[in-house]
Amino acid sequence: MSRLILDSYGWIELFTRGPKCRLFEQKLASGSEILLPEIVLAEVAAKFHAVGRGQECRSVVAGMVQKARLVGISEEVADLAGKILSENKKRGMGLADAVILAIAVKEGATVVTGDPHFKGFSNAEVV
Repeated sequence: MSRLILDSYGWIELFTRGPKCRLFEQKLASGSEILLPEIVLAEVAAKFHAVGRGQECRSVVAGMVQKARLVGISEEVADLAGKILSENKKRGMGLADAVILAIAVKEGATVVTGDPHFKGFSNAEVV
């Protein structure tokens, strides 16, 4: 079974019914195992609070957790994320994206996103 990680971009598209929502719905329904890095929960919550939709935050997070398997930051993931970040900081990559990529490497998953910071990574599909 293939494994996918929808990063924060994908989840936000889903919950806000953004222009790429259908594409991310298809990924959720693909039969792949969906992994959810815990850091993505915080990123999505931050986005909802930033746009004045904080009251929806808990239900959004609960919906995400129902659809995916939560994955935390292990020592191995932390080390790899640090390496990824140090090698890509000049391209504007942030810590959360580095953690998501590290989890994808460790879990043998593909990150599905609209975030251009993921371009050029073999384990990322930028839509």
